[in-house]
Amino acid sequence: AAIPEVNKLHTEKERIVRSGTKTLERISMNTKIQLAFPVLVAFLASLSPFMFGIALGYTSPYLVPMTAEMGLSMQGSSAFASVINIGAVMMGMAASKELEAHGRKAALVTTATLFTLGFAMVAMADSLLLLILGRFVTGI
Repeated sequence: AAIPEVNKLHTEKERIVRSGTKTLERISMNTKIQLAFPVLVAFLASLSPFMFGIALGYTSPYLVPMTAEMGLSMQGSSAFASVINIGAVMMGMAASKELEAHGRKAALVTTATLFTLGFAMVAMADSLLLLILGRFVTGI
């Protein structure tokens, strides 16, 4: 049995494609949102690799001022710079099971939450331990 809402949306999409963009002005706001949602989700999903690149790369210019500001040793700053890779390797192995069990949406939400938590921990850290822990969580 077909779902009427899905059939209506599918028919609305076909009508828009067949008649061109002028029809887009006459369709309801709800249908516009439903048409734009996959584009928004794809855009947000593409931000995940970008954010990981930012997380990997921001330490290079920031490490020297942070070391001076917080009084970190060479070993402490090296640990801060490299611990993200340990988190990434550890969770990379477990991520496939999460994807299979919960789906991509749950994985994206989990990743975004951990990135936010990790960056917040690094931003508010007042000790080397919190810096390293935040960086590890960012790598997860």
